[in-house]
Amino acid sequence: DCAHGSITEALIATIIKNEKKIDAIVIPGDISNSGEPDEFISASTAINKILSSEAFLIGDIPPLIFTTGNHDVCWDIMKRKLDKSKFWKSKRYIGLEEPMHIFSSALQSHGHHAPTNPYNAKRVHVWDSPRIKFISYNSAIDDGPESDVHHGKYDPSDESDIRAACSGGDEKYRVFLTHHHP
Repeated sequence: DCAHGSITEALIATIIKNEKKIDAIVIPGDISNSGEPDEFISASTAINKILSSEAFLIGDIPPLIFTTGNHDVCWDIMKRKLDKSKFWKSKRYIGLEEPMHIFSSALQSHGHHAPTNPYNAKRVHVWDSPRIKFISYNSAIDDGPESDVHHGKYDPSDESDIRAACSGGDEKYRVFLTHHHP
């Protein structure tokens, strides 16, 4: 919308004015307010403006790294009486599946860089590049209309996945990304 457009344009102008470049956009969740597809499209439009501007440096880091937050869940669908086990794994973040915006294409286009189908079952995901490994932890994956916790949750059973994602004998920087502090 107009407000996002003016904020995006001001951000691009500030970066260019200061003779800086953006290597990547990292979003720690709450891409949207209520998980509606049009909110992801609006965010996608703003991000695409930045990525296509002279403020963005095309390099070997995935241009968009993100984890989802509790506001990215499509609450309208969550409130329907569906089989929770099937639903949680298939339609929780339906807004991210829209093929017309950058979030879906980021998951498809980076090949080995991005996780495949990242927010359907696991909390830990890796966005890998030659210099940096981004490890995202979705602390809001269990959130829903009937849950008691709406501020993020750490599941101790994820520790081995976190350790595995952070491991490696390489010299890469490791960036850990989460939504709410668990």
